[in-house]
Amino acid sequence: MAGIRLHAIAPLVPVAVKKCAKDPSAYVRKCAAYALCKLCDLLPEESTTLEEVLDVLISDHSPGVVGGSELLLLHLKCLATY
Repeated sequence: MAGIRLHAIAPLVPVAVKKCAKDPSAYVRKCAAYALCKLCDLLPEESTTLEEVLDVLISDHSPGVVGGSELLLLHLKCLATY
């Protein structure tokens, strides 16, 4: 859903990502981390929600999920420098 990048759908994405971040499947949690990267561009005002989900994902035990979370941190760092 985050890949669609429509502003009409964007308010629904944080709810879905928050739910997927707590899924038992590591693949779903990894996809949630990548969706957060796309969501940063669409909804920059949702930073508190993104930080809450990032805290959950960064403390995960799966390397794929942590890698996706690190990608989000790098993305946020690049956005902060511009």
